[in-house]
Parts: sequence; C-alpha cells; structure tokens
Amino acid sequence: MEDNNQLYKWTFFIDQAKDGLPLSELLEGVEIKLHPSFNPCIIKIPVTNNEEIALCRAGWGEFRIGVRLYWKPVFTDVFTEVFHDL
Repeated sequence: MEDNNQLYKWTFFIDQAKDGLPLSELLEGVEIKLHPSFNPCIIKIPVTNNEEIALCRAGWGEFRIGVRLYWKPVFTDVFTEVFHDL
C-alpha cells in the first residue's frame, strides 16, 4: 500500500458453526469496539439474515478489539463480551 498510515488490511468475522443454528436465530446484533484512532471506533451491526458478520478495515498496527454479542431475548444473557487481538 502506498499510504504508510495503513499498512495492514484485516477482516474480523463471525460465522455460524458447521451444522449449527443460523446467526440470525441466535443474535440480535454485534457491537465491535475498535482502537480510538478509527472513525467511527464503535461499529454496530444488526443480524438480519443468515450470512456471516464481517468487518473489513485497514490500519497501521496491532490492537485489541472488543466484541459484544447481543443475544435473542429467548436466551438468559443479554450480551457476551469477548476480546480479540489483531
């Protein structure tokens, strides 16, 4: 890439397990918190179909993202929060 401020292209994704329930039957939505240098740094993705959830970006370094999985109302937990190092 020519822009030295964006050296890495990456994709974060969530896909259903093989032979598992479609994501749209499990999740209301996903919230992804990126490094503060991204604008916007909080991305909210509604789950409305059976496709994988994907977020593609370009950036300059490594950081930790926070992910909140918002479950359908039939589940006990409202959300689950996990972290992933990029």
